[in-house]
Amino acid sequence: MSPLLFAVVGRAVVGPGVVTGDISVHDPTMCKDDSGTYFIFSTAPGIEIRTSTDRTRWTLIGRVWPNGASWTDAYTGTSNGNLWAPDCTYKNGEFYLYYSASSFGSQNSAIFFAKSS
Repeated sequence: MSPLLFAVVGRAVVGPGVVTGDISVHDPTMCKDDSGTYFIFSTAPGIEIRTSTDRTRWTLIGRVWPNGASWTDAYTGTSNGNLWAPDCTYKNGEFYLYYSASSFGSQNSAIFFAKSS
């Protein structure tokens, strides 16, 4: 049996540079819309949203659910909508967002889905 040789061809992408602005996030996920704006969604009460047009200057623009997410209270044990580890996809003019709700260390968790244009 002869050994197999695999070659990987890749292309390095230069980073965006020095990142500035409101960049204190946990569990971030990034999407880019059709206009070229980048969005970061992150773990926080209501899931925080940050935007940038160049991936270097970030601005906190709000929350997905600024008034909490009452449908998740049974899983978080709170009424503030503290939601974890979102995952976003942008396709055909719509955002698709998966997110989890749980209280730390519990066995009581759920994964939710939201869609927005």
